[in-house]
Parts: sequence; structure tokens; C-alpha cells
Amino acid sequence: MRADTFTRISRRTIRRIFLMLDLIFIALFLLFLYYAIKDAYVAGFYSANEQINILLGDSDVALEWQRMYVTSFWHLIRDVVLMGISLVWIIFRSMRNELLLGRSF
Repeated sequence: MRADTFTRISRRTIRRIFLMLDLIFIALFLLFLYYAIKDAYVAGFYSANEQINILLGDSDVALEWQRMYVTSFWHLIRDVVLMGISLVWIIFRSMRNELLLGRSF
């Protein structure tokens, strides 16, 4: 396949693609923030009821509560990592755009 058969992507198309990527990353950040709050609440609920687990001993209910705490805690870690990745993209793009705006004036 020859190189001249490929068309160049215009600057306007590239800007639109990056705008869509920025909006997607902002939406993902907000989604991960929501799930992080929810998972932190669930992990805190099961962690605060540790006295109930001690009273129940090694029963199935206590083991289920402990499993729910560990699961929601790992979900919280997952959400925080994904929020960090989204935040790095958002900060990088905003700083880059500020730099480009500063050069244009």
C-alpha cells in the first residue's frame, strides 16, 4: 500500500478527538469517585462492626462480613488507582492547554 493513499487528519479532527477523550476521562473520574465513596462506606460499615464479628466468633455470618470488608476494601483501592490515572490525564491536558494559551498571547 502506498503512502500517498492515506489522508492526513486535519487539526480540527484531532482537536475534536482530544475533546472527546477529555470528556470521557472526566466522566470516568466522576464515575470512579462515586464508586470510591460507595466502597469506602461499605468497607467502613463492615470494619466498624468488628465487635459483632468478635461476638459471633467463627460463624458463617462473621466470615461473610469479613469477606465483604476485604472485597469492598480492594474495590476501594481499585477505584482510587483508576481515579489517579484519570486525574493525571486531566491535569496533563489542562497544563498543556494553559501552556499553549500562554504561547499564543
